[in-house]
Amino acid sequence: MQKLILLLFTLSLTGCATQQTAPERVTLVSISQTAKLNTMQAWPLKNKGSHLQQVTATANGEKHTFSVYLEIHDRKFEAVAFNDVTGRLYSFTWTPESVSWEASPLIPAEIMPENIIADFLMAHLPLAQLQSALMGASVTELGDGKHVVRTVKNKDTIRKITYLQKNGNIWGHLIVENPQIGYKLDIKTVSQ
Repeated sequence: MQKLILLLFTLSLTGCATQQTAPERVTLVSISQTAKLNTMQAWPLKNKGSHLQQVTATANGEKHTFSVYLEIHDRKFEAVAFNDVTGRLYSFTWTPESVSWEASPLIPAEIMPENIIADFLMAHLPLAQLQSALMGASVTELGDGKHVVRTVKNKDTIRKITYLQKNGNIWGHLIVENPQIGYKLDIKTVSQ
């Protein structure tokens, strides 16, 4: 883990040009044209700890693979995404008070803090907590505990999250599909 932290620190010092946004508070996140997610319902966060994830994102027929290092605390979520070619893709810190974001100009416009927060919360909040945070949508879960499918919808499906493998206190493998925007995230937690 120390080597990983050193690698992340080294990547954060690379000279790639970045776009930054000033810290601001995000309390409502749009998840569709008519539905929102109240992020204030998320605190304190569950699944605390350090996690390294491998993500394969598919959009418009193109696949991109990168790694994300997560730090999850009661009142703070940090993520650093990187790959072997570009180095650091983005760094992101979210607390109840603010969101700070720094990203490579190579990042597509769809990858923004609000979408990361929404996907994370829809995948990781317990069912009852997610339902109370949703406005203009509902959530259902079907499965046997080993394989679970969570669907967030209003009249249309907003997200479909398929949980495939449990890994300690976090799902080891899950797939997040956003049919409205047209992307799919295949996320594997490789260490915690």
